[in-house]
Amino acid sequence: MRGYTPFQTKHPELAFRDNEERIRKGFELQKKDRELFIEYFGSDEVLTEGRKLPGLAAEFMDYRLSKIEKPLPEGYKPPETHFPEELLKSKDVGIVFEELSGQHYLVNYGTVLDVFQNPDDVKIQRHKGDILAYLEDQTISPYVLKKLFFRFPQNAEFIVRRVLNRPEFNLERDFDSLMDEFKPSFKDKRIYPYVLPVSNKYVNAIRPELDPKKGSGKKLGRNDPCPCGSGKKYKKCCGK
Repeated sequence: MRGYTPFQTKHPELAFRDNEERIRKGFELQKKDRELFIEYFGSDEVLTEGRKLPGLAAEFMDYRLSKIEKPLPEGYKPPETHFPEELLKSKDVGIVFEELSGQHYLVNYGTVLDVFQNPDDVKIQRHKGDILAYLEDQTISPYVLKKLFFRFPQNAEFIVRRVLNRPEFNLERDFDSLMDEFKPSFKDKRIYPYVLPVSNKYVNAIRPELDPKKGSGKKLGRNDPCPCGSGKKYKKCCGK
């Protein structure tokens, strides 16, 4: 496994994937989340070690929460992010927040990025296996490769021509067909936002401690003050 996709992106049906309005809002949230990511880390990609991922995720979550205008429920604790063991053991992990397909965790990303930044025949041959893995691995989105390839267009052409022995490869002309060839599972597949809004019922089911109707045992009326402390009526705030 070279790439790691968050659970909510793997299973968009849990967030009502057929709801067009919710999908639209999801992309709006994803855009804001990406802006915060760039604001916090200084870039839309971060190179790190796997063992540092839990700490980085927790720190970024705290930063995101600090930017929320609406007060959080008393006693709220953000959920922990759990990473695959292979990812945690890797010495070379890239966190890439692509504009359309969202956030990705990529093993050996620093190595591959270095080849694309400064390619030469010796380096390409040494890391040919890593480059082929990025092309062949179905967990790595074509949008991640598109971001990488078109960031270094001339270098990308040079690399593909060497690695695949395709001297006539042209990035503008051949990139889509290359993805169809190496990423068949993504062909004609709809892209869903990395951040998917979910219903209050779903949130209350997985995080019952956040349900404002519980705790005191008294049912909260729609015209009652919202328990989050915003000063608004419940129906105009968390109960919207």
